Amino acid sequence: MQHLKNAAFTITELIIVITVIGILAAISIVSYNGVTQRANDNAILSDLEKVATLQTDYALDNQTGGKAWYSPDGVDPDLGFTPSSGNIIDVVANNADYCIRGYNPGSNHPALSEALTKGSDDGACSTLGPSIAALADAPGPSFNTLTFTERTGAGNRGWAATAMSSDGTFLAAAVGFGYIYTSSDSGATWEQKTASGSRSWTDISMSENGVVIAASFYGQVSVSTDAGETWTLGASSDYWESVTVSGDGTTIYAGTDYIYKSTNNGASWSQMSVPFAGSSWISLDTNMDGTFVTGSLNGGNIYYSDDSGASWAALTQAGASGWGDIALSNDGQRIAVYPQNGSILVSGDAGATWTDTTVGFGYCNGLASSSDGSKLIASARTGGNVSLFTSIDAGTTWIEHSFVETVCNGALASSSDGSRIVVGLYGGPIYTGQFGE
Repeated sequence: MQHLKNAAFTITELIIVITVIGILAAISIVSYNGVTQRANDNAILSDLEKVATLQTDYALDNQTGGKAWYSPDGVDPDLGFTPSSGNIIDVVANNADYCIRGYNPGSNHPALSEALTKGSDDGACSTLGPSIAALADAPGPSFNTLTFTERTGAGNRGWAATAMSSDGTFLAAAVGFGYIYTSSDSGATWEQKTASGSRSWTDISMSENGVVIAASFYGQVSVSTDAGETWTLGASSDYWESVTVSGDGTTIYAGTDYIYKSTNNGASWSQMSVPFAGSSWISLDTNMDGTFVTGSLNGGNIYYSDDSGASWAALTQAGASGWGDIALSNDGQRIAVYPQNGSILVSGDAGATWTDTTVGFGYCNGLASSSDGSKLIASARTGGNVSLFTSIDAGTTWIEHSFVETVCNGALASSSDGSRIVVGLYGGPIYTGQFGE
Protein backbone atom coordinates (compact mmCIF):
# COMPACT_ATOMS: atom_id res chain seq x y z
CA MET A 1 0.00 0.00 0.00
CA GLN A 2 1.27 3.45 -0.90
CA HIS A 3 0.98 6.09 1.80
CA LEU A 4 0.59 9.76 0.83
CA LYS A 5 2.44 12.24 2.92
CA ASN A 6 0.36 15.26 4.07
CA ALA A 7 1.57 18.46 2.35
CA ALA A 8 2.06 21.57 4.50
CA PHE A 9 3.50 25.08 4.24
CA THR A 10 6.74 25.76 5.98
CA ILE A 11 7.12 28.80 8.23
CA THR A 12 9.15 30.57 5.57
CA GLU A 13 6.52 29.94 2.92
CA LEU A 14 3.78 31.26 5.20
CA ILE A 15 5.74 34.43 5.87
CA ILE A 16 6.24 34.95 2.15
CA VAL A 17 2.55 34.44 1.40
CA ILE A 18 1.47 36.79 4.17
CA THR A 19 3.96 39.42 3.00
CA VAL A 20 2.75 39.22 -0.59
CA ILE A 21 -0.87 39.50 0.56
CA GLY A 22 0.02 42.56 2.65
CA ILE A 23 1.78 44.23 -0.26
CA LEU A 24 -1.15 43.57 -2.58
CA ALA A 25 -3.56 44.91 0.03
CA ALA A 26 -1.46 48.05 0.52
CA ILE A 27 -1.31 48.61 -3.24
CA SER A 28 -5.06 48.21 -3.44
CA ILE A 29 -5.63 50.70 -0.60
CA VAL A 30 -3.24 53.26 -2.08
CA SER A 31 -4.83 52.83 -5.48
CA TYR A 32 -8.30 53.21 -4.02
CA ASN A 33 -7.29 56.27 -2.00
CA GLY A 34 -5.73 57.82 -5.08
CA VAL A 35 -8.89 57.28 -7.09
CA THR A 36 -10.98 58.75 -4.26
CA GLN A 37 -8.72 61.78 -3.88
CA ARG A 38 -8.80 62.48 -7.62
CA ALA A 39 -12.58 62.14 -7.62
CA ASN A 40 -12.81 64.64 -4.76
CA ASP A 41 -10.42 66.99 -6.59
CA ASN A 42 -12.75 66.94 -9.57
CA ALA A 43 -15.72 67.58 -7.29
CA ILE A 44 -13.96 70.65 -5.88
CA LEU A 45 -13.23 71.97 -9.37
CA SER A 46 -16.84 71.40 -10.36
CA ASP A 47 -18.06 73.27 -7.27
CA LEU A 48 -15.71 76.17 -7.99
CA GLU A 49 -17.10 76.51 -11.50
CA LYS A 50 -20.69 76.43 -10.28
CA VAL A 51 -20.06 78.96 -7.51
CA ALA A 52 -18.19 81.21 -9.93
CA THR A 53 -21.25 81.31 -12.19
CA LEU A 54 -23.45 82.18 -9.21
CA GLN A 55 -20.99 84.86 -8.07
CA THR A 56 -20.88 86.45 -11.51
CA ASP A 57 -24.68 86.52 -11.71
CA TYR A 58 -24.92 88.01 -8.22
CA ALA A 59 -22.30 90.66 -9.04
CA LEU A 60 -24.16 91.75 -12.17
CA ASP A 61 -27.53 91.84 -10.44
CA ASN A 62 -26.26 93.79 -7.43
CA GLN A 63 -23.54 95.95 -8.99
CA THR A 64 -20.82 94.61 -6.70
CA GLY A 65 -17.86 92.25 -6.82
CA GLY A 66 -19.62 89.18 -5.45
CA LYS A 67 -21.18 87.63 -2.33
CA ALA A 68 -19.02 86.52 0.59
CA TRP A 69 -19.90 83.04 1.82
CA TYR A 70 -18.38 80.29 3.95
CA SER A 71 -20.11 76.96 3.37
CA PRO A 72 -19.92 75.59 6.98
CA ASP A 73 -22.17 78.51 7.94
CA GLY A 74 -24.99 76.98 5.88
CA VAL A 75 -26.63 77.58 2.53
CA ASP A 76 -26.62 81.23 1.51
CA PRO A 77 -30.13 82.39 0.53
CA ASP A 78 -28.82 84.47 -2.37
CA LEU A 79 -26.56 81.79 -3.82
CA GLY A 80 -28.61 78.71 -2.94
CA PHE A 81 -25.70 76.35 -3.39
CA THR A 82 -24.77 73.20 -1.46
CA PRO A 83 -21.19 71.91 -1.93
CA SER A 84 -20.47 68.32 -2.92
CA SER A 85 -20.00 65.90 -0.04
CA GLY A 86 -16.97 66.80 2.08
CA ASN A 87 -16.15 69.98 0.19
CA ILE A 88 -15.61 73.28 2.00
CA ILE A 89 -16.10 76.45 -0.01
CA ASP A 90 -14.91 79.87 1.12
CA VAL A 91 -15.79 82.99 -0.88
CA VAL A 92 -14.34 86.42 -0.16
CA ALA A 93 -15.56 89.42 -2.13
CA ASN A 94 -15.21 93.18 -2.25
CA ASN A 95 -16.80 95.85 -4.40
CA ALA A 96 -14.94 94.73 -7.53
CA ASP A 97 -13.76 91.13 -7.24
CA TYR A 98 -14.29 87.74 -5.66
CA CYS A 99 -12.07 84.77 -4.81
CA ILE A 100 -13.41 81.24 -4.26
CA ARG A 101 -11.37 78.65 -2.34
CA GLY A 102 -12.33 74.99 -2.24
CA TYR A 103 -10.83 72.10 -0.29
CA ASN A 104 -11.74 68.68 1.04
CA PRO A 105 -9.95 66.64 3.75
CA GLY A 106 -10.31 63.55 1.52
CA SER A 107 -8.70 65.16 -1.53
CA ASN A 108 -5.25 66.21 -2.66
CA HIS A 109 -6.23 69.67 -1.37
CA PRO A 110 -7.18 68.81 2.21
CA ALA A 111 -6.81 72.21 3.92
CA LEU A 112 -7.33 75.92 3.41
CA SER A 113 -3.61 76.44 2.86
CA GLU A 114 -3.72 74.00 -0.08
CA ALA A 115 -7.11 75.02 -1.48
CA LEU A 116 -7.94 75.18 -5.17
CA THR A 117 -8.95 78.68 -6.17
CA LYS A 118 -10.98 80.52 -8.77
CA GLY A 119 -11.21 84.29 -8.88
CA SER A 120 -13.11 86.90 -10.81
CA ASP A 121 -9.81 87.55 -12.59
CA ASP A 122 -6.29 86.14 -12.50
CA GLY A 123 -5.11 88.42 -9.68
CA ALA A 124 -8.17 88.35 -7.42
CA CYS A 125 -7.02 85.52 -5.16
CA SER A 126 -3.59 87.08 -4.66
CA THR A 127 -5.15 90.13 -3.03
CA LEU A 128 -8.29 88.66 -1.45
CA GLY A 129 -7.26 86.47 1.47
CA PRO A 130 -9.40 83.77 3.10
CA SER A 131 -12.33 84.78 5.27
CA ILE A 132 -11.97 85.21 9.01
CA ALA A 133 -14.26 82.23 9.58
CA ALA A 134 -12.16 79.96 7.37
CA LEU A 135 -8.94 81.10 9.01
CA ALA A 136 -10.38 80.52 12.46
CA ASP A 137 -11.23 76.93 11.50
CA ALA A 138 -7.86 76.28 9.87
CA PRO A 139 -5.18 74.44 11.89
CA GLY A 140 -2.21 76.56 12.88
CA PRO A 141 -0.42 78.10 15.83
CA SER A 142 -2.53 78.47 18.95
CA PHE A 143 -2.99 82.06 20.02
CA ASN A 144 -3.88 81.04 23.55
CA THR A 145 -0.26 80.71 24.67
CA LEU A 146 2.39 83.37 24.10
CA THR A 147 5.97 82.74 25.20
CA PHE A 148 8.36 85.68 25.56
CA THR A 149 12.15 85.64 25.25
CA GLU A 150 14.23 88.61 26.37
CA ARG A 151 16.83 89.45 23.71
CA THR A 152 19.67 90.92 25.74
CA GLY A 153 22.02 91.17 22.75
CA ALA A 154 20.43 94.42 21.61
CA GLY A 155 20.70 96.03 25.05
CA ASN A 156 18.34 98.31 26.95
CA ARG A 157 17.62 101.34 24.81
CA GLY A 158 14.92 103.81 23.86
CA TRP A 159 13.43 101.65 21.14
CA ALA A 160 11.24 103.76 18.86
CA ALA A 161 10.19 101.21 16.23
CA THR A 162 10.70 97.60 15.13
CA ALA A 163 10.20 95.63 11.92
CA MET A 164 10.00 91.91 11.14
CA SER A 165 10.28 89.85 7.97
CA SER A 166 7.49 87.63 6.73
CA ASP A 167 8.80 84.51 8.48
CA GLY A 168 10.08 86.27 11.59
CA THR A 169 13.75 85.51 10.84
CA PHE A 170 14.96 89.05 10.08
CA LEU A 171 14.37 91.85 12.59
CA ALA A 172 15.26 95.52 12.66
CA ALA A 173 14.92 97.96 15.53
CA ALA A 174 15.52 101.70 15.65
CA VAL A 175 16.57 103.65 18.72
CA GLY A 176 14.88 107.00 19.28
CA PHE A 177 18.26 108.68 19.64
CA GLY A 178 20.87 106.21 18.45
CA TYR A 179 21.55 103.55 15.83
CA ILE A 180 19.59 100.87 13.99
CA TYR A 181 20.11 97.27 15.08
CA THR A 182 19.35 94.13 13.06
CA SER A 183 19.08 90.41 13.67
CA SER A 184 19.11 87.59 11.10
CA ASP A 185 18.31 84.78 13.56
CA SER A 186 14.92 85.77 15.00
CA GLY A 187 16.50 87.98 17.66
CA ALA A 188 19.06 85.55 19.13
CA THR A 189 21.94 87.87 18.16
CA TRP A 190 22.02 91.53 17.12
CA GLU A 191 24.33 93.86 15.19
CA GLN A 192 24.60 97.60 15.55
CA LYS A 193 24.46 99.09 12.06
CA THR A 194 26.84 102.00 12.42
CA ALA A 195 26.43 102.80 8.72
CA SER A 196 22.89 103.92 9.50
CA GLY A 197 24.23 106.74 11.62
CA SER A 198 23.11 107.79 15.07
CA ARG A 199 19.90 109.72 14.54
CA SER A 200 16.52 110.55 16.07
CA TRP A 201 14.73 107.62 14.42
CA THR A 202 10.94 107.67 14.38
CA ASP A 203 9.87 104.60 12.37
CA ILE A 204 11.24 101.58 10.53
CA SER A 205 9.82 99.09 8.01
CA MET A 206 11.11 96.23 5.88
CA SER A 207 10.15 94.09 2.90
CA GLU A 208 8.84 90.58 3.49
CA ASN A 209 12.27 89.04 2.86
CA GLY A 210 14.04 91.54 5.10
CA VAL A 211 16.34 92.83 2.37
CA VAL A 212 14.88 96.32 1.85
CA ILE A 213 14.70 98.42 5.02
CA ALA A 214 13.54 102.03 5.27
CA ALA A 215 13.72 104.20 8.36
CA SER A 216 12.52 107.75 9.00
CA PHE A 217 14.04 110.30 11.35
CA TYR A 218 13.81 113.98 12.15
CA GLY A 219 15.84 114.93 9.12
CA GLN A 220 15.43 112.54 6.18
CA VAL A 221 14.52 108.98 5.19
CA SER A 222 17.28 106.37 5.03
CA VAL A 223 17.04 103.23 2.87
CA SER A 224 19.05 100.01 2.81
CA THR A 225 18.80 97.42 0.04
CA ASP A 226 21.17 94.90 1.62
CA ALA A 227 19.53 94.10 4.96
CA GLY A 228 21.10 97.06 6.74
CA GLU A 229 24.72 96.79 5.68
CA THR A 230 24.73 100.08 3.74
CA TRP A 231 22.33 103.05 3.82
CA THR A 232 21.39 105.85 1.46
CA LEU A 233 19.81 109.10 2.60
CA GLY A 234 16.87 110.39 0.56
CA ALA A 235 13.93 112.81 0.71
CA SER A 236 14.23 116.47 1.60
CA SER A 237 15.08 117.63 5.09
CA ASP A 238 11.96 117.58 7.24
CA TYR A 239 10.39 116.04 10.35
CA TRP A 240 9.69 112.57 8.99
CA GLU A 241 7.38 110.65 11.33
CA SER A 242 6.49 107.44 9.50
CA VAL A 243 7.58 105.03 6.79
CA THR A 244 6.29 101.79 5.25
CA VAL A 245 7.79 99.41 2.68
CA SER A 246 5.67 97.24 0.39
CA GLY A 247 6.03 93.51 0.90
CA ASP A 248 7.89 93.08 -2.39
CA GLY A 249 10.22 95.96 -1.55
CA THR A 250 9.44 97.97 -4.67
CA THR A 251 7.55 100.87 -3.08
CA ILE A 252 8.24 103.07 -0.05
CA TYR A 253 5.86 105.61 1.45
CA ALA A 254 7.02 108.14 4.04
CA GLY A 255 5.11 110.75 6.00
CA THR A 256 5.83 114.22 7.27
CA ASP A 257 3.12 116.87 6.83
CA TYR A 258 2.64 115.34 3.36
CA ILE A 259 2.98 111.73 2.19
CA TYR A 260 5.77 110.96 -0.27
CA LYS A 261 6.43 107.88 -2.40
CA SER A 262 9.55 106.31 -3.84
CA THR A 263 9.75 103.44 -6.34
CA ASN A 264 13.54 103.46 -6.72
CA ASN A 265 14.77 102.61 -3.24
CA GLY A 266 14.62 106.18 -2.02
CA ALA A 267 16.70 107.76 -4.78
CA SER A 268 13.81 110.09 -5.65
CA TRP A 269 10.46 110.90 -4.06
CA SER A 270 7.13 112.19 -5.36
CA GLN A 271 4.59 114.05 -3.25
CA MET A 272 1.20 112.36 -3.03
CA SER A 273 -2.07 114.20 -3.67
CA VAL A 274 -3.32 113.65 -0.13
CA PRO A 275 -4.32 117.01 1.40
CA PHE A 276 -1.79 119.05 3.37
CA ALA A 277 -1.90 117.73 6.90
CA GLY A 278 -0.94 120.74 8.93
CA SER A 279 0.34 118.07 11.26
CA SER A 280 2.24 114.81 11.06
CA TRP A 281 1.37 111.49 9.44
CA ILE A 282 1.97 109.40 12.56
CA SER A 283 1.69 105.96 10.94
CA LEU A 284 1.51 104.48 7.43
CA ASP A 285 0.99 100.96 6.13
CA THR A 286 0.86 99.41 2.68
CA ASN A 287 0.34 95.97 1.14
CA MET A 288 2.47 93.56 -0.89
CA ASP A 289 2.88 95.68 -4.04
CA GLY A 290 2.10 99.16 -2.72
CA THR A 291 -1.31 99.40 -4.40
CA PHE A 292 -3.18 99.91 -1.14
CA VAL A 293 -1.89 102.39 1.42
CA THR A 294 -3.40 104.04 4.46
CA GLY A 295 -2.20 106.66 6.92
CA SER A 296 -3.24 108.07 10.28
CA LEU A 297 -3.02 111.82 10.61
CA ASN A 298 -2.28 113.23 14.03
CA GLY A 299 -5.34 115.22 15.08
CA GLY A 300 -7.18 114.53 11.81
CA ASN A 301 -8.71 111.78 9.70
CA ILE A 302 -7.47 108.47 8.42
CA TYR A 303 -6.79 108.51 4.68
CA TYR A 304 -6.80 105.61 2.22
CA SER A 305 -5.69 104.98 -1.36
CA ASP A 306 -6.38 101.95 -3.56
CA ASP A 307 -4.44 103.16 -6.60
CA SER A 308 -0.84 103.37 -5.36
CA GLY A 309 -1.34 106.84 -3.92
CA ALA A 310 -2.71 108.51 -7.04
CA SER A 311 -5.90 109.49 -5.22
CA TRP A 312 -6.94 109.49 -1.56
CA ALA A 313 -10.16 109.36 0.44
CA ALA A 314 -10.72 110.54 3.98
CA LEU A 315 -12.23 107.73 6.06
CA THR A 316 -14.51 110.08 7.95
CA GLN A 317 -16.58 107.33 9.56
CA ALA A 318 -13.69 106.73 11.94
CA GLY A 319 -13.76 110.36 13.03
CA ALA A 320 -10.81 112.61 13.76
CA SER A 321 -8.39 111.78 16.54
CA GLY A 322 -4.83 111.85 17.73
CA TRP A 323 -4.09 108.58 15.95
CA GLY A 324 -1.26 106.17 16.64
CA ASP A 325 -0.32 102.97 14.83
CA ILE A 326 -2.30 101.75 11.82
CA ALA A 327 -2.30 98.31 10.14
CA LEU A 328 -3.60 97.28 6.71
CA SER A 329 -4.30 93.82 5.27
CA ASN A 330 -2.81 92.72 1.96
CA ASP A 331 -6.18 92.86 0.20
CA GLY A 332 -6.74 96.42 1.39
CA GLN A 333 -10.03 95.60 3.11
CA ARG A 334 -9.10 95.23 6.77
CA ILE A 335 -7.77 98.21 8.68
CA ALA A 336 -6.99 98.50 12.36
CA VAL A 337 -5.97 101.76 14.02
CA TYR A 338 -4.96 102.69 17.55
CA PRO A 339 -5.99 106.14 18.82
CA GLN A 340 -3.38 107.59 21.14
CA ASN A 341 -5.93 107.89 23.92
CA GLY A 342 -8.65 105.43 23.01
CA SER A 343 -9.44 101.84 22.11
CA ILE A 344 -8.63 100.12 18.82
CA LEU A 345 -10.96 100.62 15.86
CA VAL A 346 -11.28 98.02 13.10
CA SER A 347 -12.82 98.00 9.64
CA GLY A 348 -13.44 95.09 7.30
CA ASP A 349 -14.58 97.12 4.29
CA ALA A 350 -11.68 99.46 3.54
CA GLY A 351 -12.82 102.02 6.08
CA ALA A 352 -16.46 102.42 5.04
CA THR A 353 -17.61 101.30 8.50
CA TRP A 354 -15.78 100.90 11.81
CA THR A 355 -16.16 98.94 15.04
CA ASP A 356 -14.78 100.00 18.42
CA THR A 357 -13.14 96.93 19.94
CA THR A 358 -12.96 98.55 23.42
CA VAL A 359 -9.51 96.96 23.72
CA GLY A 360 -6.57 99.04 24.85
CA PHE A 361 -6.25 102.57 26.08
CA GLY A 362 -3.41 104.96 26.58
CA TYR A 363 -0.58 106.68 24.78
CA CYS A 364 2.58 104.94 23.46
CA ASN A 365 0.96 101.61 22.67
CA GLY A 366 1.72 99.41 19.66
CA LEU A 367 -0.36 97.63 17.03
CA ALA A 368 0.60 95.02 14.43
CA SER A 369 -1.30 92.76 12.07
CA SER A 370 -0.87 89.58 10.06
CA SER A 371 -0.81 90.14 6.31
CA ASP A 372 -4.43 88.99 5.92
CA GLY A 373 -5.61 91.26 8.73
CA SER A 374 -7.27 88.48 10.69
CA LYS A 375 -4.69 88.37 13.48
CA LEU A 376 -4.02 91.49 15.51
CA ILE A 377 -1.45 92.05 18.23
CA ALA A 378 -1.78 95.14 20.41
CA SER A 379 -0.07 96.40 23.52
CA ALA A 380 -1.79 98.39 26.21
CA ARG A 381 -0.49 100.10 29.32
CA THR A 382 -3.02 101.26 31.88
CA GLY A 383 -2.53 101.86 35.57
CA GLY A 384 1.14 100.99 35.31
CA ASN A 385 0.47 97.48 34.04
CA VAL A 386 1.37 96.28 30.56
CA SER A 387 -0.53 93.62 28.62
CA LEU A 388 -0.48 92.29 25.11
CA PHE A 389 -3.80 91.51 23.45
CA THR A 390 -4.23 89.15 20.50
CA SER A 391 -7.17 88.53 18.21
CA ILE A 392 -7.58 85.85 15.53
CA ASP A 393 -10.86 87.22 14.17
CA ALA A 394 -9.87 90.74 13.10
CA GLY A 395 -10.65 92.29 16.46
CA THR A 396 -14.01 90.70 17.30
CA THR A 397 -12.66 88.81 20.32
CA TRP A 398 -9.38 89.18 22.21
CA ILE A 399 -7.11 87.26 24.56
CA GLU A 400 -5.04 89.16 27.12
CA HIS A 401 -1.45 88.06 27.79
CA SER A 402 0.36 89.38 30.85
CA PHE A 403 3.69 91.02 30.15
CA VAL A 404 6.78 91.36 32.29
CA GLU A 405 7.51 95.07 31.93
CA THR A 406 5.77 98.30 32.85
CA VAL A 407 7.42 100.73 30.41
CA CYS A 408 6.10 102.01 27.11
CA ASN A 409 6.02 99.25 24.49
CA GLY A 410 4.86 100.91 21.30
CA ALA A 411 7.56 99.37 19.07
CA LEU A 412 5.65 96.30 17.93
CA ALA A 413 5.84 94.19 14.74
CA SER A 414 4.72 90.73 13.65
CA SER A 415 5.38 88.03 11.08
CA SER A 416 3.04 87.66 8.11
CA ASP A 417 1.01 84.90 9.76
CA GLY A 418 0.94 86.72 13.11
CA SER A 419 2.53 83.83 15.01
CA ARG A 420 5.72 85.73 15.88
CA ILE A 421 6.14 89.21 17.30
CA VAL A 422 8.88 91.57 18.38
CA VAL A 423 8.41 94.21 21.07
CA GLY A 424 10.84 97.04 21.75
CA LEU A 425 10.46 98.68 25.15
CA TYR A 426 11.31 102.35 25.52
CA GLY A 427 14.23 102.39 27.92
CA GLY A 428 14.19 98.59 28.18
CA PRO A 429 15.13 95.46 26.22
CA ILE A 430 13.71 93.84 23.12
CA TYR A 431 11.48 90.81 23.50
CA THR A 432 10.39 88.32 20.89
CA GLY A 433 7.19 86.36 21.27
CA GLN A 434 6.19 82.99 19.86
CA PHE A 435 2.64 81.69 19.95
CA GLY A 436 2.16 78.04 20.88
CA GLU A 437 1.90 75.34 18.24
